[in-house]
Amino acid sequence: MAGKPKKKSNAGRPKFKATKKQLNAVYELARHGATELQMAEALGMTYSTFRYHKGQFVAEIKKGREEGEDINITLVENALLKAAKGFEYEETHIERKVKDGKTVYENVKKVKKYYPPNTGAIFFYLVNRGNGRWKSINNTEINLPEDATKYFAEIADALNQLDSNPKKSA
Repeated sequence: MAGKPKKKSNAGRPKFKATKKQLNAVYELARHGATELQMAEALGMTYSTFRYHKGQFVAEIKKGREEGEDINITLVENALLKAAKGFEYEETHIERKVKDGKTVYENVKKVKKYYPPNTGAIFFYLVNRGNGRWKSINNTEINLPEDATKYFAEIADALNQLDSNPKKSA
């Protein structure tokens, strides 16, 4: 019986299509170093669902991670330089006096502190950013006594004699 072709049913769950808002969110999250699990949670979906539809987000994840890496490397370089140079910072100390469960007196002090230059940061910065003027070289020098050469020559002769006179098996 040749009849009309059957129409495809539209029943069931609609196909997932990432929105611009979701794509922008994934891009920003990737740029800030978020994991895929964190991206899935931010989008309001389970991690398995995110992985299933990951193909729609790959370009934004890659682009965001590449741009974020450049930004984060610059931030780390600046923090490393700051630690190498030393810096001042301000701490806030709050002193409270409590009487009968109520704060009676509160004193807020701002204290300036100094973080001294960090020698590890200085070394790391100079070795990696010093344009070849600073290098990390590990030299291992062995000082042997003068008679060591004679001693090793005697051992080599003894080994050569053993090789030239193999024992006969019984």
